[in-house]
This record gives sequence, structure tokens and C-alpha cells, in this order.
Amino acid sequence: MAAVKCPHCGLYNPSDAERCDCGYALSPSMGRARVSGIASVSLVASEVTVVDIKMPFGSMVAFMVKWALASIPAFLILLLLGVVATAAFSTALAAAFHFAK
Repeated sequence: MAAVKCPHCGLYNPSDAERCDCGYALSPSMGRARVSGIASVSLVASEVTVVDIKMPFGSMVAFMVKWALASIPAFLILLLLGVVATAAFSTALAAAFHFAK
């Protein structure tokens, strides 16, 4: 069985493969058209539905801890933006009431 080299990524695929691992359609029936002997790149959109994730409990706990730790900098940035916005608004409000008197 001869191998077919993917023109998009260079991976060798079996000759009966319809699609490369990169998503490139290797057979003309999958949406790739040949124009003047040059293959045009065409990726066919396909819908994916995730049904289940098999993950050991320990790995899941470690993932959740890392996820929680990664959210701390985002929280601190939002907190800093809130403090700056509150200070700016209160300063503008105080200045407006000061000049109104």
C-alpha cells in the first residue's frame, strides 16, 4: 500500500485515507478540488460533541487546584481596576459637589 503525503502538513497517510490528521481532505469527494494540477487547501467543517471525559480523580483534583490558582491574578487585576475606577469616580463626584457650593 502506497503512502500519500499531505500537501498541507507533510504527514504520510495510507492511500485509502480520506482525511489527514491535520484535517486536510485527501480525497476529492471530501471537498478538495484540483485546479490545473494544483491541489487547493480546503478544510471541511465538522461538528464535535464531547460526551464524556475519563479522568482519574487525583488528576481532576490537581487540575481544579491549578485552575483555582490561575484565577487569582485575574481576580487581582479586576480588583485593581475596580479600585482605580472607584477612586476616579469619587474624585470626580467630590470635585463636582465642591464647585457646586
